[in-house]
Amino acid sequence: MGYKMAGLFNNHTAPVTVTDAEGQRITIQRGHSALVSGDFRNHLFVTAGMIHAEHDDDDKPVVTTVTTSGVSVDELEETIAALRAQIDAGAGGAGGAGGAGGAGGAGDGADILDKDALRDQYEELFGERAPSAAGAKTLKKAVDERLAEIAAQSAGGAGDGTNENE
Repeated sequence: MGYKMAGLFNNHTAPVTVTDAEGQRITIQRGHSALVSGDFRNHLFVTAGMIHAEHDDDDKPVVTTVTTSGVSVDELEETIAALRAQIDAGAGGAGGAGGAGGAGGAGDGADILDKDALRDQYEELFGERAPSAAGAKTLKKAVDERLAEIAAQSAGGAGDGTNENE
């Protein structure tokens, strides 16, 4: 049909699907490229830096590099600092049943670092790996219930032992 062709390279961490000039959906796997009909110079994925587009015509400028997706270096540094703080807080509080304090706020946000800390705590308390499909809220609930059981057993056991010895 006389459409221009574009070489698209997926820079994103997941597969990306685009629609070509003829209406066909094309999925490009992470780190792969595809020759696609159409003009992708102003495509959202190109401007966001998710894909890189090279076109076969020379009369228009080609988008060659996109360094960020609109996030400033300062914002990235703040995010990295916050993630490091979460890692440090999770690692410091995971030293036993008292580790619940370290990961106590973890169930409120469902981000990966909190979920990993909860998985570690679950494994420590239950002696087995957490179910792979369990979300942060589910893990938090199970950990809290187990800690409550442990607290009740230790409080109840001490009271029973004292009564028997009197």
